Amino acid sequence: MSSSSGSSGGGGSGGGGGGSSFDIPVLDVEKMYRSRSSKSSSEPDYIPYNKKGKEFFPRLAQNTGLFWLGGFAAAGGYGMYEGWRSAVNPNLKVRFNSVLNGLSRRGAKAGNALGVVGKKRQCITYIIMAFLSFSLSIYIYILYIYSSLDRASQIKAHLLTSFIHQLHF
Repeated sequence: MSSSSGSSGGGGSGGGGGGSSFDIPVLDVEKMYRSRSSKSSSEPDYIPYNKKGKEFFPRLAQNTGLFWLGGFAAAGGYGMYEGWRSAVNPNLKVRFNSVLNGLSRRGAKAGNALGVVGKKRQCITYIIMAFLSFSLSIYIYILYIYSSLDRASQIKAHLLTSFIHQLHF
């Protein structure tokens, strides 16, 4: 069998010799990138993202989790201190059990309470932002009408706009 007949397949048993029958293909990453991008090479390529930030449910999960973790860590630390102090026996096993009991007693209660606070905070924030975006669209509509009216109507529109502005801020 000649040495060139093994170059068509999957690599052979390969020795450490000089003539390798398996060639690794080299990928041209720039060529692949240019074929994906519709812009010229001088323009930057931006990653698409939501300009409003995260959607409601991912933000709800994030706020609930962060508030729960913060409450569990803070109150759990106090529970650990309380458990260490109130151990009935100076034995390490008993003291460790007392520390874990204090951590779970204080941390779980505070974590759950603050998790609910985080959930309510996100819901209220969402409602307020929805209301403000609706009122902002009314405000822009009033300004649009204001630009096409006579002087007396402009004064009335200005007073109405000032009244709406005072309601929200």
